[in-house]
Amino acid sequence: MIGEMKAKELIFTAKKLTAEEACQLGILLKVVPRDQLMPACEELAANIMKNGPIAVKQAKYAINQGMNTDLQTGMAIEGKAYELTIPTQDRSEALLAFSERRKARFIGE
Repeated sequence: MIGEMKAKELIFTAKKLTAEEACQLGILLKVVPRDQLMPACEELAANIMKNGPIAVKQAKYAINQGMNTDLQTGMAIEGKAYELTIPTQDRSEALLAFSERRKARFIGE
């Protein structure tokens, strides 16, 4: 995530990072005060849950698998993941909701 050179520096020196430094390096998504941790997590989860569960699952799969391959293979993995979403009711609902300018109501099918 942070590149070989920076990873080596941190590992070889056993340097401790502040939360802000880790966030700047891209190791953390964001930094919030301790008392705001759960609300921030719940907000992120709620934003993810607004999307179709099948599409989120396939996106997660494509990212996790594609990051460990070459570009061509990664693109093939992404294409296959998208193909699995095409025949779903959720995809049809997303397209209809978009055309009707309303929020989609996903059912996970």
